[in-house]
Amino acid sequence: MNNCALKISSILRWNHNRSIIIDIKKIQSRIMSQTYQHSNYCNNHSINNSLNHDNKIINAIVVCGPSGSGKTTLLNLLFEHFKDKLKFSISHTTRKSRPNEVNGNYYGTSIQELITNEKSGLLSVLDVDLRGVINLQKKDILKAKYIFVKPPSLQFLEMNLRNRGTENDDSISVRLKHAAEDLKQAETIHFDLILENFVLKNSFEKLRQFVQSELTRFNESHRHRE
Repeated sequence: MNNCALKISSILRWNHNRSIIIDIKKIQSRIMSQTYQHSNYCNNHSINNSLNHDNKIINAIVVCGPSGSGKTTLLNLLFEHFKDKLKFSISHTTRKSRPNEVNGNYYGTSIQELITNEKSGLLSVLDVDLRGVINLQKKDILKAKYIFVKPPSLQFLEMNLRNRGTENDDSISVRLKHAAEDLKQAETIHFDLILENFVLKNSFEKLRQFVQSELTRFNESHRHRE
């Protein structure tokens, strides 16, 4: 074989080997990229599953009702009866932010409080308005039971507001207007218990039985996680 043929043969072998090396590098790069993406996916998937799992174990009782419905009285009786078993959590889902708070951060703070309660073996109780109920149900992060305290009538509600002695006619009119809107909107929202608060003693007994059932379930699930 002459020198020209040898050079051509060498060039072909070099190009062939080079192309193999390049192809191998491409394959290795592709594998590394896919492995990295898969690793990221697995990590993110694991994190998301962990977050979902944590969120799904947050138990709570969410109580809602118009001003004057007797909701606060019922809650006070509830906490007195179930001492060291329930934890009242102030809702941050609907109130306006305070001057020293960062906008958009208040919701997460509430969730952290619920997680802390959960880990301490306390069932959280939230007192929110209808907008808060809608927001919580949309988020779907709580294993919550929703209770609506309903006055028997607007006349009954007006009587309760006037008996407080802290409301003038204008504020009572505004509250009654909002209550009428809430009662109408509440019909479109899912509640696990609608409590018509006419006779306090009877209303509390229904509430007590409902919460006792939830506490039993909560304590059972909490023991299984320990």
